[in-house]
Amino acid sequence: MMRSLLKLFVLCGLAACADIEGDASGECIDGADNDRDGEYDCNDPDCAGAPDCALDSADTGGDSGDDTGFDTDTLWKAVAAGGVNSCGVRADDATVCWGDDSYGQSTPTDGTFVSLAGTFYHTCGLTAEGFVACWGCGDEDEGQCDVPASLFASVSAGTHHTCAVGADSVAACWGCETDLGQCDAPAEEVLQVSAGSQHTCARLADGTLSCWGSDAFGQSSPAAGTYTDVSAGGYHSCAVADSGAAVCWGCEGESSGVATDHGQCTPAAFTFVKVAASIYHTCGIRTDGTLSCWGCEGEDSGGSVNLDQCSPPAGVYTQLAVGKWHGCALRDDGAIRCWGSDYFGQTSPP
Repeated sequence: MMRSLLKLFVLCGLAACADIEGDASGECIDGADNDRDGEYDCNDPDCAGAPDCALDSADTGGDSGDDTGFDTDTLWKAVAAGGVNSCGVRADDATVCWGDDSYGQSTPTDGTFVSLAGTFYHTCGLTAEGFVACWGCGDEDEGQCDVPASLFASVSAGTHHTCAVGADSVAACWGCETDLGQCDAPAEEVLQVSAGSQHTCARLADGTLSCWGSDAFGQSSPAAGTYTDVSAGGYHSCAVADSGAAVCWGCEGESSGVATDHGQCTPAAFTFVKVAASIYHTCGIRTDGTLSCWGCEGEDSGGSVNLDQCSPPAGVYTQLAVGKWHGCALRDDGAIRCWGSDYFGQTSPP
């Protein structure tokens, strides 16, 4: 407590009372360095004793494997996973969210969406006409919900920023009041953009990768080569090479004396069509449509980082999304399957 009070005094003396990790609900699980001291989430001493950090050791995980309790009468067209919530577009075009709604991220705005993107504080949807709408943000609003007046081909939600590929194939990012360069998109043609915690990655027109923003853990330093998919996570990023092999980078160094490498940068030896990077784990859709996840090893300062989010269900899938301690995927028959922690109800679609 004395450490936190002293830190608050010093920071308030330097600026207009800078953010303290954990002084707002959810900050100890958002994958961001809110007070910019180089220490993330439960690894930050300011988060010691926070209820969200107790989750790591107290929660043994929610539904996992094949028994996730999905409604067999509900068919879906799209799925997204936030930090501790999930959203989907039903076959009747209704957008539905479940799990934590502390910032309004599980209360969709009006609209008919063809795809969704979720993260810790907000969720975004893309319409068939190319309009993007975002909801949530709450008291963590850094402009990531303020969508520019433009048309887009795809959208990706990061912790405090949002990025999208414009109708002109140029990436645009917004938010980033905590500016680490994650909104500094290159002014060139891109095929795909993925917004992570404090960095962003994109596939350029020639299939090579470009990442920008924080590189504190090597997460913005991709290997040379050409790729078919890319995903920016927290401490790391992953991509699918032309060969189908998953390639990951980052996971370097420590956060508050705890290694950031939990195995999420060591891909399973399969061929993939898609990858999705989170904080402590990565999942991918293999070429046969099945799921594979890796990471979930060891502990952070709050305890085990394995809450069954690396144990995906069997089946053939067409879409995949991962949150901090869970994942959801759209099966080829239109069912949504979720696995991992259900502490906030994030793996229990209605």
